[in-house]
Amino acid sequence: MSMNPEDKAVEIIAAANKLVADVQRELEEAESMYRQHGIDPAKLRSYVDGNLSAEDKAKAEALVKADLDAVEDEASQAKLHAAHAESSGRIKRPKSMV
Repeated sequence: MSMNPEDKAVEIIAAANKLVADVQRELEEAESMYRQHGIDPAKLRSYVDGNLSAEDKAKAEALVKADLDAVEDEASQAKLHAAHAESSGRIKRPKSMV
């Protein structure tokens, strides 16, 4: 049985929200670990930003852009499927048999 496009979109959004929450939790845990060892997370980020080569920054930005593009594509596909399901979901009357 295939899933309703609206249900699939809700499922995708729920998974994305869970992923964001997991990443935020992991970032908080990492910052806590840094603080336990006497490292200021803001100073560490500043140091890394200042010592990252232009090539590495470009690679990182390209990877982030590719991920964002993939998310946007998936969202637009879900919208198209939802719109198609709404328009094709009409009940057709059976044809009279002669």
